[in-house]
Amino acid sequence: CRATNIILIFNKQLELVGEFKVNNCEDAHGIEVFENNLFILSTGNNKIIQTDLKGNLIDIHENCIKCSISSPHINTIKKSRDRLLVMAHRDGNNEGACLYEFNPATKECLCISRSLGECSHSILPLRERLWICDSLGGVVFSVSRKERNPEPSTSPELVKNIHIKTDGKFLLRGLALDGDSLYLGLSEKASTAERHQNVDGAVVVICAATGNTKERKIIK
Repeated sequence: CRATNIILIFNKQLELVGEFKVNNCEDAHGIEVFENNLFILSTGNNKIIQTDLKGNLIDIHENCIKCSISSPHINTIKKSRDRLLVMAHRDGNNEGACLYEFNPATKECLCISRSLGECSHSILPLRERLWICDSLGGVVFSVSRKERNPEPSTSPELVKNIHIKTDGKFLLRGLALDGDSLYLGLSEKASTAERHQNVDGAVVVICAATGNTKERKIIK
C-alpha cells in the first residue's frame, strides 16, 4: 500500500483477506515472492526488506543501489532465475531508469543497464527478453542481456527494441501476459498531488503477436 508500510493480501476474487505491517519500510512499492520469502521495495529509504509470507522480518538489505544527492526511486522487483531484478528511476550515475540484478544470498547488486527511459516501471520476461514500460516516454520496449550498446557514454547500457508507442497522454504502469494477450496499464497524467484522486486509469488489451489493440477499458 503506497505511502505506508502495509502489505495487503487478496484472494483470486480480489477480496481483502489479510494485511501486515513491515517495520523499517517507508513508502512500500514493488513486492515479489522468491524462495518462499517476500521481498519488499522500501522506496522512501532505499531498502529491500525480506520477510516470510506472514510478514516476520528475515533481513534488511540496505542501500543496494548506490546514490549521491537524491535517493533512487526503486519501484519494481521481479524474479529472474536465481536473482531478483530491480528497477529504479535513477541512481548516483544516471537520472534515467536503471536496471539492477540483486543476489539475496550474497547481497550483491549489479547494474545491468542505465538510460532505460524516463520513470520506467514493470519488468515482464517474455521470449527471452525483458519487456519494460517507459512510463513518461509512453512506449513499451524490451532488452536482451546479450545485446549491449557497444559505446555507452559512461555506464552499462542495453540495446532497446520499441514494441508499442502511445500518444503519451497516459503514464504506462503495469504489464502482464495472459495467453496471446498483453495487458498494459495506463494512468492519467497529473501532478503528484492530483495523481491519487479524481483521475482515470485504463487497461488496454493488445494482441501479443500483431500489436493490435483488442480492447480498452477505462477505470474511473
